[in-house]
Parts: sequence; structure tokens; C-alpha cells
Amino acid sequence: MYQRILVAVEHSAADATILSHVRGLAGLTGARVLLLHVADGWAARAYDQLQLRESEEMREDREYLERLAAALPLVMRSSPQLVLYVAGADPFRGDRLGGLTLTFEGLRRRDRVVFETARSAGVPVAVVLAGGYATDVADTVEVHVGTVREMLNAE
Repeated sequence: MYQRILVAVEHSAADATILSHVRGLAGLTGARVLLLHVADGWAARAYDQLQLRESEEMREDREYLERLAAALPLVMRSSPQLVLYVAGADPFRGDRLGGLTLTFEGLRRRDRVVFETARSAGVPVAVVLAGGYATDVADTVEVHVGTVREMLNAE
């Protein structure tokens, strides 16, 4: 069975819930639990061509994604057999509880990096859509739909 389970946490209320379940799974299988904490639209994709200056939201997305990109290879060295990805909407800039300020594009890039990293290592990913306390529920739905789209594109 599984010996190592990687769980991405985002410093939200969802973490406590998912970790209680992961502890149970790890206890049943004798697995080690590895935690990874990771704390842009058209213009972001065309940034160089348009010779734009980086906006505050672009900078925040970039910094978050750089930290994630640096951390994932280190965590993957542990050779997890399963990545349990808690794809929370809490990091969205419009979320009332998350405390982070990622854009829709930043969240899609986060998802893409996680899925591509796991796929390139041949590790299956179990996705849990979590959190999301945006003032407008449509924003939370957009974040989760973006995660599902990235997951389908990664296969």
C-alpha cells in the first residue's frame, strides 16, 4: 500500500479537515505524510510582448508560483506514491477567509504546476476541491471549474 502521501496545504480551515482524514489513511497503511504549503489573465500571458510593468496582482501570483515551483521538486524527491491535492479556492483574492491574493489565472497556473509535476513523476493525483468563501459564489465556482479543466488538460 502507500508508504508516502503528499498533501498540499494552503493555511486555511480546509487543512484541518483534510489532515484528519489523511492521518487516518496514513495510520491504516503505515504511510508517512509529507506536507507542502504553498501559499493572471491575458495580460499576464502577453506581458513581454506588451512591454507591461508588473502589476501588484501579477507580482503576487508570480511570487507564489515561484515558491511552489521551487518546493515541488524537493517534495517529489521523497517519491510519493500518491499526491492528495487539496485544490482550495481560499487563496483567491476575492476570498473572505483565505488571506492570499491569487488571481483566477494564478490559481489555474498553481493547478497546472501540481498536475504536471505529478504526471511527469508518474504519481497519481487525488483531487479534493475545497474552500472558497468568495463574496460572489460565482468566483468560487470559477476557481473550482478552472481546477477541473487543468486536471483534464493534464491527462
